[in-house]
Amino acid sequence: MFILLAFAFIAGNAAQDIVLKWMEKSGAVFMYNNDSDLNNGKTDCSDKIIGGTGDLQDLTPVWIGKIPRLTEGSKLYISVSENARPYIHLFYKDAADYIFIENNEKQEIPVKLLTGNDLEIRIEACSYAGPQWDGNCSLTAIIEASKHTYTDTLRLKVAPFIMLSAVKPAQQIYVRDFPGKNEKFIQALKDIAAQLGVQLKIVPAGNYPAWEIWLQDIMEIGYSRTPTVCNHVVLKSNRGKPLDDMPEKEMLAPGFGWFKIGEYRPGNGGGKGGDGWLDWFGNLEVTPPLPGYPYGRVFYGYNKATGNSMNPLVVQMLEAQGVQTPLIKIHTGWLMIKHVDEIFNFVPSKGKEGKGFKVLVPDVTITYELLEKWNKEGKGSLPVLKDLRENATISTLLEDRGLRDLNMKLQEEEIEENIDSMKQAIGIDESDIIRIPSLFEKYREYAGALIPNMVNSVHMNGHMLIADPRGPVENGNDLMQEYVRVRLSKEGIEVHFLDDLPYHLWGGEVHCGTNVVYKPGDSPIYE
Repeated sequence: MFILLAFAFIAGNAAQDIVLKWMEKSGAVFMYNNDSDLNNGKTDCSDKIIGGTGDLQDLTPVWIGKIPRLTEGSKLYISVSENARPYIHLFYKDAADYIFIENNEKQEIPVKLLTGNDLEIRIEACSYAGPQWDGNCSLTAIIEASKHTYTDTLRLKVAPFIMLSAVKPAQQIYVRDFPGKNEKFIQALKDIAAQLGVQLKIVPAGNYPAWEIWLQDIMEIGYSRTPTVCNHVVLKSNRGKPLDDMPEKEMLAPGFGWFKIGEYRPGNGGGKGGDGWLDWFGNLEVTPPLPGYPYGRVFYGYNKATGNSMNPLVVQMLEAQGVQTPLIKIHTGWLMIKHVDEIFNFVPSKGKEGKGFKVLVPDVTITYELLEKWNKEGKGSLPVLKDLRENATISTLLEDRGLRDLNMKLQEEEIEENIDSMKQAIGIDESDIIRIPSLFEKYREYAGALIPNMVNSVHMNGHMLIADPRGPVENGNDLMQEYVRVRLSKEGIEVHFLDDLPYHLWGGEVHCGTNVVYKPGDSPIYE
């Protein structure tokens, strides 16, 4: 008799039912081999070879135990479960070479390889679990001898794609060079990144059309892990724009993979009004770890008026990973751009009580409370919204009845509904929420930020990168900045306000224009 072995997992015979559950440190798991250890611009699983030592490490080893006495004429076969055949590659080792095994129902391997040592087999995936495949694979070894047939089966599962929460340690931040527009923004990022030990990656202007600046929207940077390998992986978005190719062209490398799921949908990814921004990845985020959900939960936006949402194939793929589910749907149809990163953000909390994080949400009532307070203090003539609204002051904002009515209606009917949905979904209450001053204005039948949206910000290692709200300035001090700075300092967060005017004028803020590579932890708990 013989047995199949996989790293950190031993299978019994075919009659046994082995239930696999994803764990970071054990389990019969194998990698979707979508990085490029040869650094040749192609994912390693796109061919039928093992490209050197680095590539070999990404393939999970499986062994067939040696058999000292085999009868003459015995044959050895490997059989792959039918559902998995299109999505995996197998190789067996013969001397110093690894030979590709065709995924037939029953593929013969030279039986002589079992007479001396254990036979090494390597497995890689060419896909994550998703609509087309559940990610499970059964390998059956069969020996046909003269009088008996022996079989043994090992069940494996492809390691999931896991999205990374912004409370994890930051390693890199990406931004796009936008000549003549964002020099001050990039300089601020350089200074902050240097202070935090985070690598700044500037995407050159000449590589893509100048107006393609939305790095948050082109990709979701996550990771995959087996007991021995951990790779960053980029999920590419479906926007139909040249910048979408950046993950493949400029980020694919050893230990850094990419993949895509679904296709470009002009009505949901074209970015030309209506629901045209729903497939952009500012509309796809993840919470920090939660009780019962050690990797957090993914959430995304939809328009309940039209029924449209994030690409269903992307949603189905994320559901199939089984680690950040069930996904949470947030109604974003009332917003012009319709992205969840305009409504929710997460920061770590230093408090000993609570969930270990706080949720940032927009709140217009706080804005009016602050404006009224400052007006009563005799500051009504102080200018606000510099470069955004001509001759605007504290007093004129308070006197604009139409603006106030719009914002109070949005707060009551839309924003609070979203907050209640998130509270219910992840088990938080008001003590877990930080309400950030906000104001919206009408764009056609939708709403967009009037005050630069400070919720749409970036957390890196205890520091927050936030859009300059262009509030009232007294003695060189922006009063709205100061309110936010003091509020976040209670959570141990240091705030940096950035001039993001070109981003704001185009409907986005700091989070929209950047993308951060966060570090996967050895443990799902925030480090």
